[in-house]
Amino acid sequence: MSTTLTSPSASFGMRFNLQSGTAPAISGATISQSITPTLAAGSSSGQVQLGTIINISVVNGTPYTLNLISGTDVLGNALGLATFVGFQLTITSSGGGVLVVGGGTHPVMGTDQITTQTGGTIQTVQPGTGWAVVSSTSDTLQITSSSGTITAVLTLFGR
Repeated sequence: MSTTLTSPSASFGMRFNLQSGTAPAISGATISQSITPTLAAGSSSGQVQLGTIINISVVNGTPYTLNLISGTDVLGNALGLATFVGFQLTITSSGGGVLVVGGGTHPVMGTDQITTQTGGTIQTVQPGTGWAVVSSTSDTLQITSSSGTITAVLTLFGR
């Protein structure tokens, strides 16, 4: 069975208010930043043809490793990625700890690593070239825990 991806989208935003001073001379500002990379369905640069979401549990000393070729999507189909476009990782457990994405054997992101702490979310999307997925060379996404067991939700895009 094949999987068809439609309407891909990725975004991240932050908004907050700043206030300074005391009455009657209070000054304030609203800060808002939103990043929404343009993604389309397909297999060319700037496009994605697969997305999936995975609930993971990472134990300190035992990295979670996802093979981007033979690993499976939420429907049970092989990922079969040729290009890794990006991911979002949100820690869902409340205990302390840090997750590191990247590294390991055959890392798809080369030497790049990204870290998030308890309650954190990290996201990276490279819609143009992405990262090439090459069997036995750069075909895994590894996530390690700094302590204990940390649960998270991993969402990824590729083509």
